[in-house]
Amino acid sequence: MVAATVDEYLAGVPGDKRVALDRLRSQIKAAAPDATESISYGLPTFKLDGRWFVAFGVAKNHCSFYPGAAPPTDCGRGRSISRRIGRSRWITSRGARREAHRGAHRGASGAAK
Repeated sequence: MVAATVDEYLAGVPGDKRVALDRLRSQIKAAAPDATESISYGLPTFKLDGRWFVAFGVAKNHCSFYPGAAPPTDCGRGRSISRRIGRSRWITSRGARREAHRGAHRGASGAAK
């Protein structure tokens, strides 16, 4: 069953992944306080001005952060949302950032970027 709200989605996420996604959710809210939450394509999604902004999700070995096609560079605070919430623990790929968990695959380079 697909969650109807972000809270329902997070209620089904286990332990350390839930902590990571709760922290990410707080960071998104702090970086873009005007963003609204919803579920889109089964993922917790934030929208700004009615447009898809960022989303996040969970998989077996990692949590993912999906920036929108053209995330705003300012968010009203002078820095891009990806820069505000991007942390060294996140592995980047062309369309997503993943936070690896213990024992998870760390990407082709073998280390988080």
